[in-house]
Amino acid sequence: MTSQSFNEDSLTDAEYEIYQYLLNTDISNLTAGEIAKHFFVGRTMIYRVCQKMGFHTFTELKYSRQQEQADDFELSIEQLNTQISFSHLHPIALEIRGANRVFLYGTIASTIATEYFERQLINLGCFAVQINDRFQFEQRARGFTKGDVLVCISSSGKNTDMNGVISTITIPIIAITKRNSPLHTTLSTLCIDYNLDNYQSRNAFDRENLFPLFVIIQKVLLALR
Repeated sequence: MTSQSFNEDSLTDAEYEIYQYLLNTDISNLTAGEIAKHFFVGRTMIYRVCQKMGFHTFTELKYSRQQEQADDFELSIEQLNTQISFSHLHPIALEIRGANRVFLYGTIASTIATEYFERQLINLGCFAVQINDRFQFEQRARGFTKGDVLVCISSSGKNTDMNGVISTITIPIIAITKRNSPLHTTLSTLCIDYNLDNYQSRNAFDRENLFPLFVIIQKVLLALR
């Protein structure tokens, strides 16, 4: 992010603290004045550090940071796709397309993903129903009939409530879940499975693993079109 000629040794102790702050803090919504107040210095010192780093203005530095973050985001998507197995994608699309009703089961954070999936399936003309807790599932399961399909979404695949109740049903179970989990290996008929360890290590902000779920759901929706 800095110019090749930049040398950290050229910074005073106070400038070095500001430099580290500019490198390691999200400054996208901050002004030079706000950063100056944080360090009890004048704005000219912020500008001076930016110039020593090889930027004409603080705005130019912010733009460079935003571009770097965008590049990192694209890289994380590319890496993420290598951690997901889409080998069952087209059989899953066929199963959903041919279903009379599609029930989408996800709990806690996964309900955000199931809500989105339900809405998009309805837009595609599918009969889709979201289920977000065990009680709802048990109520709905009494009415499952031939031609229905259940889609279970679980980041860990170890949700004991979910796994316990779905183990007794006879309709096809499609899972979006972690590789080698009980939901993946034992309970599902078809599965899009993933290993997100690398993704999690690079993207600590997504503690609930929602972004990977949306990537997968979008792939399924595209296969349905």
